[in-house]
Amino acid sequence: MRQTLRKALQLCLFALVNYVLFYGIGVFLARTLGVAGYKSYSVAIATVTLAASLATLGLEKYAVRVLPVLCQGRDWSRAHGFVFFGRNVVLLTSLVLVLAYVAVSVGRTLVAGNEPQWPSLLAILILPLMAGGLFMLEILVANGGAVRSTMIYRFVRPVCVFLPLLAIWLSPIELTVLLAVASYGLAWMVSFLLFRWMALRSMPKEAMTAARVLEPRLWLQRSAPFFIHSVMMTQFASLGIVGLELLGSGEHDVAVLAATMQTGGFVVMLATATNRLYGPTTSLLIEQRDYSGLIAAIRERHAWIIPATLVYIVTMVIFGRSILSLFGPEFTEGFAALCWIVAGASVSVWFAMAPNYLKFVEMNRPVLGITAAAGGLNVVLLVVLGSRFGATGAGAAYGISLAAMSITFFVLARRAARRILRT
Repeated sequence: MRQTLRKALQLCLFALVNYVLFYGIGVFLARTLGVAGYKSYSVAIATVTLAASLATLGLEKYAVRVLPVLCQGRDWSRAHGFVFFGRNVVLLTSLVLVLAYVAVSVGRTLVAGNEPQWPSLLAILILPLMAGGLFMLEILVANGGAVRSTMIYRFVRPVCVFLPLLAIWLSPIELTVLLAVASYGLAWMVSFLLFRWMALRSMPKEAMTAARVLEPRLWLQRSAPFFIHSVMMTQFASLGIVGLELLGSGEHDVAVLAATMQTGGFVVMLATATNRLYGPTTSLLIEQRDYSGLIAAIRERHAWIIPATLVYIVTMVIFGRSILSLFGPEFTEGFAALCWIVAGASVSVWFAMAPNYLKFVEMNRPVLGITAAAGGLNVVLLVVLGSRFGATGAGAAYGISLAAMSITFFVLARRAARRILRT
């Protein structure tokens, strides 16, 4: 337990460092690029982030479920086959999405005669590196490299975003939105190369030298719940920014929402980082039907993550306006949106292991149904509230739909666990 706690604290530290670095980058870009430039940058990054959740097809999340079991069972051929299949499918899907996005953008430009959204077009070119990096990240996690993967994702990546921005700012060259997006792309190139190198090294030698056995239909079928859940969770984080843009909200509302999402996102980073630690363990405990061990692992996680989340909520309520003012005085009006975002994100963090548990025990239909319903609720609330109240409405849509989904998952997972324990 001490070793797990130590790793959890390391992951929390990386999450905190990541938050500080990216928050500093966000403040720097908002003040340097202005409201219009920061809005364009935020929309571009949100667009490629949404595309990355589509490109991986859920295979990266499913890797944490299937690889520990295959390796423990010494099924080296299928382990090798899964890694080979996953990385190639993710690359192919990424290229298809890039071509589709570029074609649609060019078509819209020709029909409407508008100026192309160059920041978003540049950002979408990052997709193969981003999606491939996310897949390799989870391969490393599945092989026990949660701390190493988090170090790259939470520390190396933001540093690689910041250093080019700093170099440009110190040079005679004017920092533009395109250069900011290019810095983000450079960071993902470095991260992808590191993830690929470390992930392949983490695989057992017996697996990487074994003849590959492929089960594409089975793997895609079983990764589907992870895919839909991942897309919806990314949609919660990114749809508000892209959605306000599509609804025709002003640049100010989109920029304010981007700042509040970044401010309120720390607890989500915390949950993502720690889930990478507990995910492989959960998979093995379920496979071994060690449900007492599973309950102990969940209680261990709750013992420290709930107090940490409560401290964060209090901090945001007291100092939220002052923190938002770092972006500029006009961003303080996003405080109401920030409160909605922090509340919804905190509830999702408390119950973050529930959907993973349901997917691991293959309760796929309820996961798909609940996730789709919550995603639909988010869209409806965004259209109704976002069009009327701007950033505050989009923040409320995020908080309400995310909290409702998380609580439903928790109730369902608890009932399922009780039924299993009785048998």
